[in-house]
Amino acid sequence: MLSRITLVLAIATICSSLTAQRVPEIRVDSNATLGFMDKPAIEVVGRSVFVAWHDDRNGLFTDIFFNRSFDGGATWMANDVRLDSDAPGTADSLDVQVAAWGDFVYVVWQDFRNGGSSIRFNRSADRGTTWLPHDVLIAANVAPATGSPQICELANRVVITWADERASFGRSDIYARLSTDFGATWHDEVRLNSNAPGTTNPEFPSIDMDGPFVYVAWEDDTRTGTTEGIYLNRSADGGVTWEPVDLQLDDNSVESENPVVACLGQNVSVAWEGNSSTDIFCISSSDGGVTWMPSAVRVNTEPITFEWSIFPKIDVEGSRVYVAWDDRRNGRWEPFFNYSWDGGQTFSPSDQRLNANLPMSATSDARNVQIHSDGDHVHAVWKDFRQGAAQVYYNRSSDGGATFVADVPLSGSVPTNSVDWPRIEVDQGVPVVVWDTGQSVQFNIPFGWLRRGVGTSGSGGFPPLLTVQGLAMRGESVSVDTTFGLSNASSALLIGFSPANQLETPLFGGTLLVNPQFTAPAMLDTQGSSSFGLNISTDPVWLGVNLNFQSVVLDPGAPAGLSMSAAVELWIG
Repeated sequence: MLSRITLVLAIATICSSLTAQRVPEIRVDSNATLGFMDKPAIEVVGRSVFVAWHDDRNGLFTDIFFNRSFDGGATWMANDVRLDSDAPGTADSLDVQVAAWGDFVYVVWQDFRNGGSSIRFNRSADRGTTWLPHDVLIAANVAPATGSPQICELANRVVITWADERASFGRSDIYARLSTDFGATWHDEVRLNSNAPGTTNPEFPSIDMDGPFVYVAWEDDTRTGTTEGIYLNRSADGGVTWEPVDLQLDDNSVESENPVVACLGQNVSVAWEGNSSTDIFCISSSDGGVTWMPSAVRVNTEPITFEWSIFPKIDVEGSRVYVAWDDRRNGRWEPFFNYSWDGGQTFSPSDQRLNANLPMSATSDARNVQIHSDGDHVHAVWKDFRQGAAQVYYNRSSDGGATFVADVPLSGSVPTNSVDWPRIEVDQGVPVVVWDTGQSVQFNIPFGWLRRGVGTSGSGGFPPLLTVQGLAMRGESVSVDTTFGLSNASSALLIGFSPANQLETPLFGGTLLVNPQFTAPAMLDTQGSSSFGLNISTDPVWLGVNLNFQSVVLDPGAPAGLSMSAAVELWIG
């Protein structure tokens, strides 16, 4: 049997020349025309990945399209689905957002049919396989503008918030609407800003919820004169009722805009750009938004300058608060990050540049940073121009944001394609990323596993199943598990390194999917199962390593007496 030590030594020898990304990226859309696709939104539930985007394949104006994967992004529906139900390509549908819970998938967007704009919604009750035949009107058409929809969900509850100008042209208000039956019916809308309707200009809401608490933050640029401020309203009963008076979170001393909110339990934090977009601020509450810190904390740590720090992103994990933003202190746009381990009371005295692999002497930009966290693991993606055409880059931390590893590209198998709008989600510790190239929507994973190919059935009428448990990151452990094989049968785990050893070769009535450079024999137990464990070193040589596995089982009920699993490709981050 192949020893774990032998395998580790083999990897150390082989992997130094391997790529640091999964190659190639996977196309999500099925558009065969030369249309324009942009701004994908993503949601993940376990191994199910849901993506929606704008698409003008049907004419001059964009429609909303959707696709989904049930296997972590390895395969997608052969035909993507159009979700807006007006005549195709006759009116723009924009600013799409996606949420999901269990089997339910929700999509909301801004829609321009019938003049003016409205907020519309569609849902699936079977993980994106089928949808409502007619989309649902959430907010009626308003001649000036209704837009900036945001959505969140928890169990049976779905909350949508947006801004609209129904009361006065050029002066919006913030509204929210609740469903308590998985989006089947909707409560009446509630206006969240407590000043008189149409008298100021609150806009760009951000929403999050956990347990009974729902928070919506927004900017208002005229309530206190000419200085933009940050406001918040909250619900403590899942969106049924809201506070009668909203709360201003900034101190009104400097211009503040582009707020983002995140929560976990009763810990909630709001970040924004302030001081004429040269600084990032954050304020937090630990009691569900009843009380807040006396004042916001400055998150970026360079000496106060007139260089821009804009478009903050935020995530909260208990008492840990993570904030990233686009920063121009070094004369070019770069992704920066800082963290708090005390609920946002203080942040690290030294923020971090996430594109650290790029020399300080470089002149290329890196923008549109996005983050997502899972406990101590923080994941970041952004659009990076170091290769000329923009590509998607990724970095991560496994110690609560204290340190990050080397940044790596996720796109670029077609180097001439310039990317935009990278978005990241994490579920069960595994990050997934989507972006657009203008002519397509693409998907990739910085690490983790995807199933490939089709197995060969054995005595039970189905093939053995190969899965991976654990996080495929340096310093972690994973197990490659065979299940649904023949009870007490002899088996072997085939192991090959790099995409060059991914095959599709007919063999013994089945398909050999891995060119085995190593083989690990195993005896299946009475349940037809076995497990192969792998401890991943912290050595940087593991970064980007690709291992390919396929399980073969001696089974007299299989063609030529050999049943085979589908392959698993594993990428280490």
